[in-house]
Amino acid sequence: MPIFSHTVTGYLFALLATVVWSGNFVVARGLAGALSPVELSFWRWSIAFLTILPFAGRSLLRSLPLVRGTWGKVILMALLGITCFNTFIYQAGHTTDATNMSLLATASPIVMAAIAHLFLRERLSRFQFFGLCGALCGVIILVSRGRLGTLLGLRFAQGDLWMLLSVFLFAVYSLMLRCRPKAFPQKAFLALLIGIGVIAVIIIIICVFVFGGKESKPAQETPTVPITGLSDTSNKQAQGDSESTSNSDSQTQQSSVAPTKATFTYKVASGSSAYI
Repeated sequence: MPIFSHTVTGYLFALLATVVWSGNFVVARGLAGALSPVELSFWRWSIAFLTILPFAGRSLLRSLPLVRGTWGKVILMALLGITCFNTFIYQAGHTTDATNMSLLATASPIVMAAIAHLFLRERLSRFQFFGLCGALCGVIILVSRGRLGTLLGLRFAQGDLWMLLSVFLFAVYSLMLRCRPKAFPQKAFLALLIGIGVIAVIIIIICVFVFGGKESKPAQETPTVPITGLSDTSNKQAQGDSESTSNSDSQTQQSSVAPTKATFTYKVASGSSAYI
């Protein structure tokens, strides 16, 4: 006889998933300067795919024929929920903190319910409606810290906008999971989505590697040009071409006032190229 009922077990696993998922925001913020968002997404999902593959590999191979006719929806789900969603979270980690990301992520059920109501014509029950209102009020209180002035003066950073976009994509992805073939096992379907998402991330990395470095030349390939003369024309105009000012006073003025105009005199050897 099981210790917990199936309902309690489901709630416990959902709570555990939330705890584990929240660590994703900490990683996104902590490794923002070490790896690019695409690289973080690649390593996260590659490890996840290798972890789940021993448990779902055989079932995945047996169930692949069930996806016939729905490959477009499956690929779209993988791109939204695996490739784009987490990459945008890691992009948000560059300009916002983990607390803001986790707070904005709590709005996902609200966005999901709104999309389901607007596009799928689903009606919310009374308990669902009050639950979503409570979740919305909780998000507002946490973000504003219970102060109305903080809420009125709220400004979104660039990372917050990336996080809101990822929340929207996750809501669409969650609703599209209903398109999963009923006979397709959940573990195998998750492995399929992760595999497709990793392939998409690899394609993005290859494109960035091939086409991302052609706009500017490396520093070692840029020849240096020795400057043989520099004169400040702005200070000359300010002095009114007065000859009574001594050289020491002129040097003092030039050191204390930044020039707005300057004339550069440089020499380039014959046959050499200069980049300015």
